Amino acid sequence: MLLFVIEMLRLARDLAIALIDATIGFKRKRYEYTTTIRSGSDKVWQAITAETITFGRVIPVRMTCEPVPNAENVFRTKIDNFRTKIENVDQVITWRQTLRREGQALHCEILADSTNPELLCGADDRIGYELAETTEGTRLTLFREVTPRSVMDALLAPWGLRSGARMYNKQIEKELDLKRPLVERLTSFGVGLSILAFASFWYTMGLEFAAISTVVILLHELGHALAFPLVGMQPKGIYLVPFIGGAATAKTPFRTDFQEGFVSLMGPGFSLIPTFAFLIGYLASGNSTLYTAAWISAFVNLLNLAPVLPLDGGRVIRAVLTAVSRKLALIVSCVGVPLGLFGAWWFKDYVYGAVFLVVAIGLWASARKGDAAGDQMVPMSRMSAAFLLAGFIVTAAGHGYAGYTAYTLHQKSVSAEAPAPSEKRGKVRLTYDERTIQAARTVMTSKMSEAAA
Repeated sequence: MLLFVIEMLRLARDLAIALIDATIGFKRKRYEYTTTIRSGSDKVWQAITAETITFGRVIPVRMTCEPVPNAENVFRTKIDNFRTKIENVDQVITWRQTLRREGQALHCEILADSTNPELLCGADDRIGYELAETTEGTRLTLFREVTPRSVMDALLAPWGLRSGARMYNKQIEKELDLKRPLVERLTSFGVGLSILAFASFWYTMGLEFAAISTVVILLHELGHALAFPLVGMQPKGIYLVPFIGGAATAKTPFRTDFQEGFVSLMGPGFSLIPTFAFLIGYLASGNSTLYTAAWISAFVNLLNLAPVLPLDGGRVIRAVLTAVSRKLALIVSCVGVPLGLFGAWWFKDYVYGAVFLVVAIGLWASARKGDAAGDQMVPMSRMSAAFLLAGFIVTAAGHGYAGYTAYTLHQKSVSAEAPAPSEKRGKVRLTYDERTIQAARTVMTSKMSEAAA
């Protein structure tokens, strides 16, 4: 949380400076950022000059560097991230090495003619890395010399340096299996984001529903996290996301259709255990909180199984259909987008609608250019597809049965009690239903697939 606040203050500072520069005219500037990595300089140099490196962020980023044929000291770096998967476009930076001192410094000139324009931060763009040994490890300084073209350029240049330095720091220390200091762990971005997420749930649903929804989200994401090792992947963490839900992340992207389908199914599949546990507890005690937990868990997991991307159900059905035809899977995914947009309109949830719009853009790009990202996935057999489909049906039926049972028994219990005045009773029931729907809107968008897609 502290690191998040500090970053917001830095962005505010950079914005103020950028606005001043825009008023008087942009001039060439040198941006710098320094971080200390608890490692020898050889390890840091190896990471900077690696041919391929994958940063295990919430959404993994892979960078691949290769020399440009027939060009001395010219290299091409390809970036594979969330945007390249959604839009099926190549993000490329082409650069010329202007200075190289082994283990000490690497300076580069970015060649604008063969670099994606959005990756440039202005005219005559240059970037460099400088290393120095210290008693605490290696001091890594990143700098960028550029003449910004706009306020956005003046913001992205320093922000990019900070982001890059943190990525190298985390990746190198993770490879060395170094534990982060306690203060850093307690003030990490994931912890701060989760605190903000709980506050957003509290604001929209009240304390009781926020607490129950948080438990439901974490159990749902735990199912995804437990599924990663079963398909040969390493889990990274679980986070809460403000106004949306949560995410379970892996250290590497999916490589096979079965991995994606199985991990997606395990969120609502594992949630069958707490759903029936809440239901049995309610049947045994009649506790209204357990009823609320059972109803929310059953309802939101059932909605999450809707065969619409980016919900878990949409990912499972897409994975199943790829065993028959990848083109068929893409067509069915496109058909589901209007249903998702209609659901967002029905619930009047603009955040949820924005998620579907992003998915719609990605599917449109895939339909135009071919599903290049999907073609890189290893297909699964029809036997595996049948297994996933059977699990999908059983999971949906289980949550449907649990939700229906909890609701009908609760209604009977309410009817058996002495009736309150009809007007007041109607008002209370309306409020309860609205809060339940709000909880569903929040939790149903929680999934790991954006984090490990």
